[in-house]
Amino acid sequence: MIVGCIGTLLALPGVPSCGRVRPDPDTWRARWVSLRELVPDPLAFEEGDREAACNTLLVRARRAQPRLLPTSDEALDAPIRAWLAKAESLGYECPAARGRAEAHRAALEDLRILRAEIEAGLAAKTGT
Repeated sequence: MIVGCIGTLLALPGVPSCGRVRPDPDTWRARWVSLRELVPDPLAFEEGDREAACNTLLVRARRAQPRLLPTSDEALDAPIRAWLAKAESLGYECPAARGRAEAHRAALEDLRILRAEIEAGLAAKTGT
């Protein structure tokens, strides 16, 4: 247990969070499938209340972290952390509401690429 706590403090690869064991792949996949859509449709940022869309994204990204980490496989840890950080950053900085459409589009593209990386990692592990 102490190793897990040290792993959390030092962010050691392969050492799950303090007291947490990695979920089985099917459980983790179900969590990912339910949460991967938390980034609103790009139209939500273009039409309607952009600030509200950003706030929703920020809250959802922060709430998703304990459900997605640790992952079922060490190889997915880094891309999931990057995906969560990018989603949280997009919600916090909210470039769409601040007239920075290009930065907003770039962040959405980064999230799309990270999602594809995660999906590929899952497919490689399960053969699907």
